[in-house]
Amino acid sequence: MTLRELTHHKHIEAEQHEFSKILLSGEISKALYANFLFNNLICYAALENKIQHILVDKNLQGIERTNKMAFDLSQLSDNIVFGLLPSTQQYCEYINNLSDDKKLIAHMYVRHMGDMYGGQILKNLVPSVGTMYEFTNRSESVKIIRENLTDDMAPEAIIVFNFVISLFDELMIFHKEIEKQIEEMTI
Repeated sequence: MTLRELTHHKHIEAEQHEFSKILLSGEISKALYANFLFNNLICYAALENKIQHILVDKNLQGIERTNKMAFDLSQLSDNIVFGLLPSTQQYCEYINNLSDDKKLIAHMYVRHMGDMYGGQILKNLVPSVGTMYEFTNRSESVKIIRENLTDDMAPEAIIVFNFVISLFDELMIFHKEIEKQIEEMTI
């Protein structure tokens, strides 16, 4: 089985998550999307700091997302309160302790490849300019990442998906709290 087949069940779980459905609806609130971006910015900053040597060695400069996420976030931040979620903190601790390049590439596979594919659908649905989903050398980056994937990366890719799903769970709790506050204000 290929890495994609070995992780397919987790990809489907993330894709069918309630948060993903809100994201894909095109009706996600600025506050919820800003918190999604903020927490992803923290995760990607930790990951991209850790993989700098891989990006240089594999000629993958240009796939970094942190500056683009920061720009998108700056376009949304009017009176929005950001919260650093527990899964984000846990992911950063996990990444900071990871030193195996193959495992780090598994993180790029889930996160960056997800942006290169699913992000192309999202960029016109989110309440920001969507620059985080724009890549200059998308097809070349996909090719290089794929050349470095091996099936034994599946357990690490599943760990990454689990962190993503945990973030989605926490964002839904945030979303429901905001909806409850809005409902209470209208009563």
